[in-house]
Amino acid sequence: MTHRVSDERYAALTRRIDDIRRRVDDGSLPFHPVMNLLRDVVMGDLRLPVEAMLQTTHKIRVYARNADHLLADLDNGHGNYRVTQDARNRLVKKPFPELKEQVMVRLVCAKVWELGFTGRPTTRELLLRAKQLGELCTDQVAGHARLFWPAHVSDERVWLLSEHEIDQGLLQRKYQMLCLQKEGIVPPLLAVKAVGASDHWDFEDIVVYQQRDTNQ
Repeated sequence: MTHRVSDERYAALTRRIDDIRRRVDDGSLPFHPVMNLLRDVVMGDLRLPVEAMLQTTHKIRVYARNADHLLADLDNGHGNYRVTQDARNRLVKKPFPELKEQVMVRLVCAKVWELGFTGRPTTRELLLRAKQLGELCTDQVAGHARLFWPAHVSDERVWLLSEHEIDQGLLQRKYQMLCLQKEGIVPPLLAVKAVGASDHWDFEDIVVYQQRDTNQ
């Protein structure tokens, strides 16, 4: 079959449509708003950015007074909550902001392409877009994300976007970024990975940032 766009772009479009169908089917996207959005796309009357409809949000509770408090709860999770030593070191490095009471935080989880990029973004561009759309994840929020992340989420790696700079080498800056990483059938662990500021991200990478308005 001959397409008016390249086979590569047509295949990419098909994958996006399959993503939408899968997420409507598993309930992570609402049926009626998606249908209304698709109707506007077909009719040429699209007023809202498509990516705004495709992102999934997770509400988590942030309550720990400090990193030791949070790590104790993670360690007491009957083996379901695993944290690498590097992630532990990261969490205890700086004091958490003091909380007078627990707060509810909504995290936005999206594939890189859902943030509106037309080409593979660098880490620097990705962090800038996340800050335009919301806020980067603090270590305090990232640690709680591991504690309350939905059990049904099965992505192999979810990046919790943050700007923790670890190196300003001659070639490029590097960041140490927290991520939820799944290994086999066991629950995901909280780990840290080093990424360069000029490294390019794949469209299918899963990233998380904090919604700016946390008044729930």
